[in-house]
Order: sequence, then structure tokens, then C-alpha cells
Amino acid sequence: MSFVRPLLFTFVSLLGFVCTASANSWIPSDFKGVQWLHTDVSQWPQTATLDVSVGSTTITLNYNKANTWPGIQVTASTGGQIRVNANPWIFVQRNGTWYAATFEWLTVGQTVKAVRAVQGDHIKVPPLNTFVPVHGEVYGFMVSGLARDSRRNVQERSEVKMYRWGVGPVPSCRSQPTIRAFRASSDNVARSEPVSLIWEVEGAESMSITPLIGKVNSAQGTQQVRVAATTQFTLHAENACGTSNASRTVSVRTTPLPAIMHLLKD
Repeated sequence: MSFVRPLLFTFVSLLGFVCTASANSWIPSDFKGVQWLHTDVSQWPQTATLDVSVGSTTITLNYNKANTWPGIQVTASTGGQIRVNANPWIFVQRNGTWYAATFEWLTVGQTVKAVRAVQGDHIKVPPLNTFVPVHGEVYGFMVSGLARDSRRNVQERSEVKMYRWGVGPVPSCRSQPTIRAFRASSDNVARSEPVSLIWEVEGAESMSITPLIGKVNSAQGTQQVRVAATTQFTLHAENACGTSNASRTVSVRTTPLPAIMHLLKD
């Protein structure tokens, strides 16, 4: 089960570098800790499957109960009558807590909404009433029977699908990345002397090394740097389950004064 709030574990690797692992903060399967801004549907059985895709103007929530769940006639905001049978949900994490909220309604057979429908002015409940999706952030999506107010048709729901906004569906994973190695060709160098950083990572979607290097694209590689002062380098490796970090310090040794300088001083 995932954890609602990230936990941070630190250990000193037998290979000599300091490694930290940030436990994943994905939505727990039992919804423990989720704050429901509309009806709490955590106990509703999962009977539907869901696929999510987001385009430039629309979001598609392709669930297999769109034409199965019975509809209820309601008055639309335009004044006309429509038959609705589902509510789309978004899960947003704020300060370590997941908030779940519906946004609008789905009519019978409908699986596509405008992207703008995901925003806070459609959710209408604090703290997500001002919410605007941010590129790169991960959100959860779900569809359930009517749950936005007291009206009900079926008490059923789909699973939650995670989606990185502006990127695509988040692949499933079992654990955060494993950093097999992170070392320097020398831990003690002269000022501006070249030194190589060497790394090996498994299971990462993205990696970076700070400072000086930035994003790296290979799970196994070497990068040469020059340091003017003692510097701690940190390797960051991330996937859908969380982030792993490893640190290595390269010390710059102080050059002693030549012996003649000591003689002149005396």
C-alpha cells in the first residue's frame, strides 16, 4: 500500500555514499487519509475500469459503465433537462494530503469533458476551489456513480488512474529507483583538477545530478567536472513510486606554501 505522506529513509551505503529514499506518496488503495470534498465513496465497490487521456482542450475518461449505469434527469445550468449517471473525480495532493473532488457531471454515454472543467471553479469546494492543473504534477482520476450531491443512481466506482499533467499516464511501479553506484574518480583533488562522477541506477524515469551537471539521460554513465571548492554532489532518481537520492563529497585540498616562503617569513 502506498503512503499518503512521504516518508524519508536515510542510510549509509556499503559502497560509501549517503543514500536517501523518499517513500511514494501515491493514493493508498484503501483511500486511507484521503480528504473527500464531496461524498466519500471509498467504500463503494470498484466495478468499472478506466483509461485517462488529456489533450489540449479535452480530457477523456473512458470508463466501461458509461452506458450501463442508469441515468437521472436533472436540470442543466443552461436550463434544459439532461440525464446524468456519473461524476468524474480528481485527486490532488497538497502539503502531503490527498484531496478528492468531483468536477461537473457525466451524461449517459459521455466520456469526454473540456479540460477547463478540471479547474477549481468547477470543483467549487476549498481548498481546491482555486485549483489549476500544473504541468508535470501528478493527479489521480476516477469515475463514480452520482456523488456530487445527495442524488444517487448506483454506489459504484472505477479504479484511480494516475496521470502526470501535460505528460501522460503514470506507469505502475513496485518501488522507487535503486541507486547501485554513485562515486567520484577521486574524493580529494586539487583546485580545478578534473574529476569524474560515475553512477548506475535502476528503475528511474528521470535523473539529475546537482550542482553543475543537471539532467542526465543515461541510467549508467560518467560525467567530468571541475570544482574550485569542496563540493557535495547529489544524484536524484525519480519514478512513479518516489525518489531516491545519493550524495558524494569531493574535497579540494589546500595547497601548502612553498618552503621558500617559510624561509623568507623567518
